Amino acid sequence: IVVVGATDAMLRMVGEIFSGQYQVANFAGGEEALKFAGERRRDIEVVMLSCQTGSDAETLASFKSCDLTRNIPVIVVAASDADKEEQVLEMGAEDFLALPFTAAIVRRRVDNVVSGARLRAQKRQIESRTELLKEAYYDYLTGVYNRRGWEMALQGADFDADDSLSALYMLDIDNLKSCNDSLGHSGGDRMLVLFTQALRRNLRADDIAADTAVGDTLVLAAASSPAEEALLNDWLEAQRRAHPESTIEVLK
Repeated sequence: IVVVGATDAMLRMVGEIFSGQYQVANFAGGEEALKFAGERRRDIEVVMLSCQTGSDAETLASFKSCDLTRNIPVIVVAASDADKEEQVLEMGAEDFLALPFTAAIVRRRVDNVVSGARLRAQKRQIESRTELLKEAYYDYLTGVYNRRGWEMALQGADFDADDSLSALYMLDIDNLKSCNDSLGHSGGDRMLVLFTQALRRNLRADDIAADTAVGDTLVLAAASSPAEEALLNDWLEAQRRAHPESTIEVLK
């Protein structure tokens, strides 16, 4: 626990409350506390900031604006003041502890803030891992599976249903190179995104779509009944007749 600008009585109380659970580091000023927190951020559970002057509010702002310390929870300790409480909470403080207080209140507030900070840290780790997995298995532009994700999805697909069929479709946008040449790659990318968005709106939850490295979009319509496959093929045939300038082929 990092304590900043505390009175001797407050420092003594915090030390007694958390004796055997946390070490307490005391700093008279915010600058040295911020430097210490940046260097030891992984070891710090909470900062208790005694906020009596405008410079103390600046210390809170420094903690919450620094990339190294922004995720360290801060409890502001000050005389009861609704306006100040609202101000520091808006600045990013996790809690406001109004003077005077008892040891039981301090322990409960610190435990709650530390628990919340740990949950947020776990959430950030999960989101980070999720983002890494997304980058590994999804196409960054269109949001559908990339080649690796396609192969992974195929491994988990169920092709053993006796009363259903699985249909594989390969879709390609005509004249995409001409679009890139005339509008630039950003124009071609925009066309791919719009195409994929339209495709995904018409896929079922169990269907699998992927954008391969060679520029084709693959769709596995898993567990399609013969009636569903016939409806889709009829739709593709209707699109082919409606757009004779495009290349739409139904291969069986």
